[in-house]
Amino acid sequence: MKSPPTPAAPRPNSAGHTEADILYCWPSTAPASITYPASSITGRYSVAWTASAGAASYTVTRSNNGGATWVQVYSGSAVSYSENITNGSYCYSVKAVNSGGASSWTARTDSCLVCTTPPSVPASLSYPASSKTGRYTVSWPAASKATSYVLKRSRNGSSTWTEVYSGSSRSYSESVTTNGTYRYSVKAVNLAGSSGWRASSLSCVVKR
Repeated sequence: MKSPPTPAAPRPNSAGHTEADILYCWPSTAPASITYPASSITGRYSVAWTASAGAASYTVTRSNNGGATWVQVYSGSAVSYSENITNGSYCYSVKAVNSGGASSWTARTDSCLVCTTPPSVPASLSYPASSKTGRYTVSWPAASKATSYVLKRSRNGSSTWTEVYSGSSRSYSESVTTNGTYRYSVKAVNLAGSSGWRASSLSCVVKR
């Protein structure tokens, strides 16, 4: 009986390595989560993510337009990134990397709102000079860096002002039931504080 043939020796590849020398490595799994604050008044905060088994490094990208475009801001082995940025709204995405390739991206759809300075004063304030119904609109233009507005009202020249609206809209639907002369003032607000007040010298005379 003939002896079985001797297996051929592994042939080296162009790099001088045989199949026995090659270590196969699969890409690591994507980080399970990524965290960052919902808002910041300094622009300095931490973006952190969970470690992935087998990862050698991580790549972090940032978007300032709701995820339409992304810019790489970090690449390294740490599992956190220290941000330092100016006013804006930012979201982040991270992926794990090793010699086998890269994982899929882990991202959040919500953003961190950064406001390091208060907003500007609304440029103007408008409402009618008179009303026979007591129902009319008070409006103002957008103020730079504002996230909301506060509107207050004074009646018959009084130095006492009453807040009548607070929110992100740039108009307020008035409905007064008492005849009189009404004036209004508005200010812009964000995380860092509020602007000065914009008051109008105009009064609305309500005569129902």
